[in-house]
Amino acid sequence: MKRLIYIEHQTTINPNIPLRFLSYVDELYKRYTSTSHKKIYGDDLLKIPAPEFYVFYDGNDTSFEQQTLKLSDAFETQSDKLELTVHVYNLADGMNDALKRKCLPIGEYSIFSNAYKHFRQQKIEIDHAVDAAIKYCLENNVMV
Repeated sequence: MKRLIYIEHQTTINPNIPLRFLSYVDELYKRYTSTSHKKIYGDDLLKIPAPEFYVFYDGNDTSFEQQTLKLSDAFETQSDKLELTVHVYNLADGMNDALKRKCLPIGEYSIFSNAYKHFRQQKIEIDHAVDAAIKYCLENNVMV
């Protein structure tokens, strides 16, 4: 069983991400159906990989742990004819800890990202904050 998993990292919540993901999945399905014997205009139903859409958020908004963004929210009139759902997970300290434990790369990225934010809050310049976050991670065996 194949799956298409689309993941983006964002430091600001973008309500248009479902529309962007729609264009991404359209492009991949076009490639999927054109590079093989699959005939999109044929009589047989083409089986295509099921898509999943995720955003890992590491901005400063800690008012949510998870949220769902839907393509239909952008429709000018209400319709249930087409939907694309994006699951947004906040990687701030104390949020989505079960996910971070389950997926080590996400957990460790969260540690790095939160260390960086901590240094930036101390008014450390961007380059130095990145260096300090890297040093912190190396000293704590994170993302080694």
